[in-house]
Amino acid sequence: MGNIQQVICELQHDISRIAEVNKESQQQTHDSVANVGQMVETLRLVGDAVTTTTRMNLQITSAAEEQSSVAEEIIRSVTLIRDTTDSLTEQAAESASVNDALNQLTAHQQALMQRFQA
Repeated sequence: MGNIQQVICELQHDISRIAEVNKESQQQTHDSVANVGQMVETLRLVGDAVTTTTRMNLQITSAAEEQSSVAEEIIRSVTLIRDTTDSLTEQAAESASVNDALNQLTAHQQALMQRFQA
C-alpha cells in the first residue's frame, strides 16, 4: 500500500507541476498575444509614417518641379532683357555715330557759309 501511496503522491505532484507549467504557458501565450498586438500597432504607425513621408516627398517633388519651371522662366526673361539691352546699346552707339556725323556736317556747312559770307 505504501508503494501505491507513493505513486499517487508522485502523480499528484506531477499533475501539480503540469498545472503550473500549463499556467505558465497560458501566461506566456497571453504575453505573446499582447506583444503581437503591440507589434501590429507599431507596424500600423510605421505604415502611417511611410504614407505621410510619401505624401511629403510628392509635395516636395511637385514644388521642386514648379521652382524649376519658374527658374527657367526667369532665365528666359533675363536673357530677353539682356538681348534687349544689347540691342539698345548698339542702337545708342549707332545714334551717337550718326550724331557725330551730323555734327561734322553741321560744322562743315557752317564753315562753308562763313566762307560765302565773307
